[in-house]
Parts: sequence; C-alpha cells; structure tokens
Amino acid sequence: METDKHYLRVGSFVVLTVLVAAIFTIWLVGAYDGNKYTLYRIRFAESVSGLDVGGPVKFRGVQVGKVQTIAIDPTDMRMIRVDVSLLKNTPIKTDTSASLKLQGITGGVYVELSGSSPEAANLASNTEGSPPEIPAEPSTLNTLMDMLPEILKKVSHIADQTDKMFSDKNVAAINDIIGNVQKASHNAKDATREIKENPTKLIFAPKEKEKP
Repeated sequence: METDKHYLRVGSFVVLTVLVAAIFTIWLVGAYDGNKYTLYRIRFAESVSGLDVGGPVKFRGVQVGKVQTIAIDPTDMRMIRVDVSLLKNTPIKTDTSASLKLQGITGGVYVELSGSSPEAANLASNTEGSPPEIPAEPSTLNTLMDMLPEILKKVSHIADQTDKMFSDKNVAAINDIIGNVQKASHNAKDATREIKENPTKLIFAPKEKEKP
C-alpha cells in the first residue's frame, strides 16, 4: 500500500512538472512573439527552393527575424506565401521590398529586405485579420537561373563557330594567305634593295615590246 502511494506521489510530481514546463514554454513563446516581434506576409511568384522555416530574414544584411511558415497561397496557387516574424523596431515602410538571396556557399536561401526610405509611411495591413504584406521582387538568383539555358545556348553557338573557324580547311587557307604575304614582302624587299644599288636600272630599263 505504501508503495502505491509512493508511485502516486512520483507520478503526480512528474505530471505537474511537465504541465508547468508546457505552460512556461507557451508563455515564453507568446511573450517572445507578442512583445518583440511583428508578423508580416510575403508572396513570391517564383520558386522558394532552399528557403526553410526558421531561416533568417535580413534587412540590408542584418538579421531582423525569421521565417515562420511557408505555404502555397490558397487564393492563388501560382504564389508562395511566406510569413515572417520581424523585430518590432525593424523599419518596415510602404517602399520596403523582399527578395531571395543565396546564403554564402552553403546553398541556403534567406529573405532579404531593402528600401525603407525615412520619408515613407509605415506599412500597415490592407486586409482585416491578415498581417501586413511586404511586396516581393524577382530575385537575382532565379533571374539568373531562368537565363541560364539561353546563356548556355549562346556559349554553345560560339564554341561551334570557333570550331568552324579553326577547321582544317580554314587553317590551310589562312596559312596560304600568310605564305603569300610573306612571299610578297620578300619580293618587295629584294626589289627595294636592287633599286637602291642600281637606281638607273629602273629609269633606263627597256620597255617590253607590245605584242601585235
């Protein structure tokens, strides 16, 4: 009987400890988000591959928050909705914009915020119940990836033209031209030297008879 009471006390203590820890965690998260952070929404019309929940959000290179959720926008399946929590002192203005940036050589992607001129108004929510939306700009990374097939096509074309230029036939023709130029230059030098040695030869040289 005494053993059962001991187990009951231990079990009650464990349950109470877990309950207190859970309440403390919920309070801490609420205080963390409610007092220091504000939720904003960004809708990207491009792939967000490499962007993860919990990933950094930076303002001109300074980390000011993190990614909270990533989901397909239910109102427009072509858009990707990214909710971010930002420090309340982050200057989010009506001219602030968001884009995706590559994070060093790790291959990770983060959200970069730019703009926010001092004279612009603070960004406010346009829809009741929805967080303020920061407009997204096409990222340089995705623009480059979109252009990559065309760049590779042009590089391949240049390589083909280079191969044609240095084909055996063209190389032989170029060698013939160089040989003729060298031969003409050599003959010109001989003629010049002969004139210098005997200038009267050119003046009194007999004219060739015209063929009847």
